[in-house]
Amino acid sequence: MNATPNRSGAFALAGATVVGMLASTASAQITLSDPVLHFEASNGSGSGFVDIPWMSGASNPDGSYFWGLTGGPIDIMDGPTVIATITAASISAGNLPFKSLGIGFTVFAGGSDTTFTVTSSLSSFGAQTPAEARAAGGMSLSDSAGTPLGATLVGNGLGGTMYASLMNGASPGTSTTFADLISGPFAVGDNASDSWTDESAPAPIFTPTAPITSITTLWSFTLSQGDQAAATAGFWAVPAPASLLVLSGGVFAIRRRR
Repeated sequence: MNATPNRSGAFALAGATVVGMLASTASAQITLSDPVLHFEASNGSGSGFVDIPWMSGASNPDGSYFWGLTGGPIDIMDGPTVIATITAASISAGNLPFKSLGIGFTVFAGGSDTTFTVTSSLSSFGAQTPAEARAAGGMSLSDSAGTPLGATLVGNGLGGTMYASLMNGASPGTSTTFADLISGPFAVGDNASDSWTDESAPAPIFTPTAPITSITTLWSFTLSQGDQAAATAGFWAVPAPASLLVLSGGVFAIRRRR
């Protein structure tokens, strides 16, 4: 696995750039759990996982962090059998003037319908109180040539959703849910593709919430045989009032479908 720092990024990160002027209350250092990304995949041929270690990325003096996949795809294996393939992935964590996580990845299903779970690092920090938060995510689905006609994508989260933004957890994937986003199922025709986005509130609105001490993200979905899904997500936690913040430069290149 050639997982080395790549500041240009292998995949567009989620959401939008947040420009802010906040007081020093936002400056508490962040701590990221190891691994920074955890991929699991299972289908009729078996199951496997891939972890991206913290040391593969680059941290900065301001507490921010970035890792991006370089060097080619990563196969998720069960012994000699390829269960799924990761062709792009990245994670960024911001510290100042707001706490943020940005995640992006592209995966291909293996020889049968494949279930994926992708968990980001737990980003912990001094309590943001009072706090406000915002989450946004996007998903695209593409049918691959040479596979059964058409492609399907089914969310395995609450209400058929695919992306959960979580806060105040003790470990990745265990937390209070802030928002469950991107509700499927989705389908496209032969050699076709489509994309969807969702957000916790219309941009640039942040939602008041309980004091926040950590944030993490969890993806869970089932993808049809041999087909491709690409995901992007952003999660931001800020001291209230978030009205001092401006969301700018929407990075989502995929159209919204509600």
